[in-house]
Amino acid sequence: MANLYQYDDMVALSTLSINRNVLEDTIPNEVKEKLNQLVDDLESGVFPAFSISSRDEDIVGLHLLVENWKKNFKNLIVIGVGGSSLGAQALVNFKGKFAKNSMDIYFLDNVDPTTVDGLIQNLPLTETVVLSVSKSGSTLETMAQTLLFFEAFKVQGLPVENHIVGLTENKTNTLRNFLESHNIPILNHPEGVGGRFTVLTLVGLIPAIVAGVDAVKIRQGALSVLESFLNSPYQSDSFYGALLSVYLSEEKNIQYMMPYSDRLRKFSEWFVQLWAESLGKDGVGTTPVSAVGSTDQHSALQLLMDGPKDKLVTLIVPDSFDEGSQISSELANQVGIEHLKGLNLGKLIYHQAQGTADALTAAGVPVRTFYTQKLTEEVLGALIMHFMLETAVAGVLFDVNTWDQPGVEEGKKRTLEYLMTSHNEKKAPV
Repeated sequence: MANLYQYDDMVALSTLSINRNVLEDTIPNEVKEKLNQLVDDLESGVFPAFSISSRDEDIVGLHLLVENWKKNFKNLIVIGVGGSSLGAQALVNFKGKFAKNSMDIYFLDNVDPTTVDGLIQNLPLTETVVLSVSKSGSTLETMAQTLLFFEAFKVQGLPVENHIVGLTENKTNTLRNFLESHNIPILNHPEGVGGRFTVLTLVGLIPAIVAGVDAVKIRQGALSVLESFLNSPYQSDSFYGALLSVYLSEEKNIQYMMPYSDRLRKFSEWFVQLWAESLGKDGVGTTPVSAVGSTDQHSALQLLMDGPKDKLVTLIVPDSFDEGSQISSELANQVGIEHLKGLNLGKLIYHQAQGTADALTAAGVPVRTFYTQKLTEEVLGALIMHFMLETAVAGVLFDVNTWDQPGVEEGKKRTLEYLMTSHNEKKAPV
């Protein structure tokens, strides 16, 4: 498969007056040994979140499930938080707001009562199916919302076993026990895959297939990057991307992810969780921020240009050069804007990305850029795998456990304590 994107960090390195050899010289020998172990583990399939990209036999069953839903329902509600939702959102968002032949998809990734009650009260539940996703089967938000929809289906006299499907680990847990007791079908969450790394598994692919995304091509794009990495890990874009981020982490501890496409808006949000939850531990890590071009040229760009020089900026620039409708030359003349004559929006947003990169570089802000082919499933899959690998490598360089999230678990524990000890009390005096 031809290169789906071109990674350019040379401008960033030039801005900082360093080169890749300097970066590589900062890696201690013991860290190099851990990097070698990571590469060996990826090659031998220790991490199924990565190796699943080489498979496609499971996708046939997912299509059968989705086809059955489309015959019987108009609405899909995906209940899940964090990694149980963001990867799927990134894939669905890629298809765009006007995807054809898709059910209406609603992601419930928060327990805001207005949103949840609004769906229950306004959607025709006879035409609605719920996918309830929780790896552990004990996620409080997922359980709460699942119970609310269970009750809503019951109140309307609908068979819950036809309207709810669970997705959780194949072991005893709260969600599985509840669903089994009501004969509700359950799909098995992939073993050994943390939520934020599940985008290439059925967790991400089921909603994506509903939206019309080609799941096989997503994995093919991802596999092309994984194979390239395994062929020459220390010359790979993912390695150099991680090395740059970690090397700059004390001085540039905020990382902006800014794709120039609405179809990558949720991808940017997925990256924020992937990077933050994987690497923010033991007092290290950098703060990822989600942005989108050209929208945030009119907000965050001012801070990036003239604010503290504590940021690394990542731009993703798809080849949109010949996309979009053309602006009438006659109308452009009427408003007196010569350079809009015959211009299509794809060319406009592409040049906005170029202009932003140049302006940031001139202001001394390190910018790295991904120039991609036209946005396809293969390109999206390639970007997903790149940043999964970059995160895994950065975890070794930071010397943290990339795969856990102890801070998240502590927050869950304290929430539970409030619910158990002060169920009817408000904390704030309002």
